[in-house]
Amino acid sequence: LLTDFPNDCLSINPLEVSIIGKLDLQTEITETQREVEGFFQAALAQVEITRLGETESITAQGKLNGELKNNKLVLQGDLATRDRPLASLEAKFPIRLKSDPWKIDVLNDSATEGKFQLDGQIEDFLDFFNLRSNWLQGRCISHFSWTNTLNNPLVDGSLELTDGYYENYLTAAQLTDLHIQIEAKTNILHLKSLTAKDRKQTGTVFADGQLQLNLEQKFPFHVHFAFQDFLFMDLGFASAKANSTIDVTGNLNGALAEGEVHVIHSDLTIPENLTKSPPNLEVVYLNAQKPIPMPPPLAEKSYPLRLNLVIDTPQPVSISGRGLQSEWKGDFVLKGTHLDPRPVGNLELLNGEFSFSGRFFKLTRGSLAFTAEGHLIPHLDLSGATEQQGISIIVNLQGPLNNPQLTFQSVPQLPLSAIISHLLFGQDISEINGLQALQLATAVTNIAGQSPDMLESTRKSLGIDRLSIVSEPNSEGGETISIQVGKYVAKGVLVSISQSAENSAPNISIEVDIGKGFFFQAETDQMQEQGKFGIKWNRNY
Repeated sequence: LLTDFPNDCLSINPLEVSIIGKLDLQTEITETQREVEGFFQAALAQVEITRLGETESITAQGKLNGELKNNKLVLQGDLATRDRPLASLEAKFPIRLKSDPWKIDVLNDSATEGKFQLDGQIEDFLDFFNLRSNWLQGRCISHFSWTNTLNNPLVDGSLELTDGYYENYLTAAQLTDLHIQIEAKTNILHLKSLTAKDRKQTGTVFADGQLQLNLEQKFPFHVHFAFQDFLFMDLGFASAKANSTIDVTGNLNGALAEGEVHVIHSDLTIPENLTKSPPNLEVVYLNAQKPIPMPPPLAEKSYPLRLNLVIDTPQPVSISGRGLQSEWKGDFVLKGTHLDPRPVGNLELLNGEFSFSGRFFKLTRGSLAFTAEGHLIPHLDLSGATEQQGISIIVNLQGPLNNPQLTFQSVPQLPLSAIISHLLFGQDISEINGLQALQLATAVTNIAGQSPDMLESTRKSLGIDRLSIVSEPNSEGGETISIQVGKYVAKGVLVSISQSAENSAPNISIEVDIGKGFFFQAETDQMQEQGKFGIKWNRNY
C-alpha cells in the first residue's frame, strides 16, 4: 500500500511538462503452482500539469485498476482533465506472469477484447507519454473496440482530430490546420484523410493509407503523401518550397520513404556573422576526490525510416549572402535515414556576381556539391573575376556553405595586400596614406579570419559600397581627417561624400571607370570653393 506518493516521476520530460500531485497505489500478488495472480489499484489526485512557456496549470485526476487471474489481465481506468472526462479504457489481455525468474508471456493466440474512448484535447492525454522530439495538439474524438486474438485482432471504431498542430523539434517540421480521419474495420486501420498546411499557411499536404493489424507480419502499412507549394525547409539560412508525391511503406521493423520532390522555390543564405567555437578549457581540480564512475548512457533505438527521394530544381535556386548573389540549377538524390539524411548530387552555377567593398566580380565558374558524407551542409566552389586599373583580379569562395573561405589571385601576380589595396581604394599599395594602410591591414587580417573588420561591418549595416577614413589638406597647409562614404549609383560610377570635423559642408566626388585603366574624376572642394576634374590612368607591370 502506497499513499500520497509524489508523482513527479510521471514528468517524463520535466523540461517541457511538469506533473505534480499525489499517487495512491495498492497491490497484492500471490503465487500458486508457479502461476502468479493479483491485483493493483492506482489513483491520481490533486494533479497539476504545467507546460513549458505556459503560466496556467491543467488539473487532472484518474484511476487505473487491474486484476490478473487465469492468465488474463483485466484493466479498467479513466482520466479526467479540465474538470471533465477525457479518456476511458476497458480491456482484457491474455498474459501469463511467472516468478523465479520473473517473466511475462504474452499469449498472442488467446482471446482478447476491449474498448477505448477519448474525447477532448489530445495534448492533455499525450502529456503522460514520452513523444521525444514531437508535439501534437488538437481536438480529438475517438472510440475503438476490439475482439479476437492479438495475432489477428478485429477492430471497429473511428478517430477524428480537428484544429490540430504538429511540430518536430529536430527537423523544424510544422503542420497547422491539421485534420485527421481514421476508420477501423475488421483488421484494417484506414487513414481516410490527413490534411494540413505548412507554417506559413501557403502550402498544403494530403495523405491517405492503411495499416493491417497482423502481428505475424509486423503490422504492415502504406501511406501516400501529396504536397503542394509546401514549405519543406525553413532553417534561417535555408528555405525551400516544393511539390511532391511520397509513398511510405513499412512495418514495425522499419519503413522506406520514396518519391519525387520538385523544388519550386529555394533560397540559401550564407551567414554574415559566423559563430566561433568556444575554447576547450582544461579543468584542474584541487584536492580532487576519486570520482564515482558513471554508468554508460542507455542507447536509444530509433525507428529506421530509410529515404530514397529524387529531388530536382526546375526553378533556379538562389544563393546569397556575404556579397554573393547567384542562381543555380541541378538535381540530387536524398539517401540515408530521416535522422541521418545523405544527399548526393550537384547544383551548377547559372549566373551571378560577387561584391567585395563595392567592386563586382562576374562569376565564371561554380558548383554546389552534396557529397553524402553525413553532412547536410553542401560544399561551395565558385570563382569570379574583375579588372581594376589593368589588373585582372580573381576571387575564389570555397568550403562549406555556412563557412566558406575567401581567397584572391591576380594577373600579374601581386601579394594579397596589393590586391586588396586596389579593391578598397583603387590605388596601388605604394600610393595609399597611413590611415588607408591601417584600414588595409585590418581588411587583410579579416580575410585571413583572424579578427573582425569594424569598418567593413559598419559599411554592410549602412548598405553603402565604400566607407573609409582619409586625410585631406586643410587651409593651413596641414592635413585633416575625414570620413568618406561612397555608393555605386551605376556599374563603374561611384559617388562619394567626405566630411571632416573642420568643414561645415561636405566634399562630393564622382569617379567613373571608363575602361582600359582610365578613370574620370570630378570633385568639389568646399574649403577652396572650387571644383576639380581629372583623368587618372593606372597600369601595373
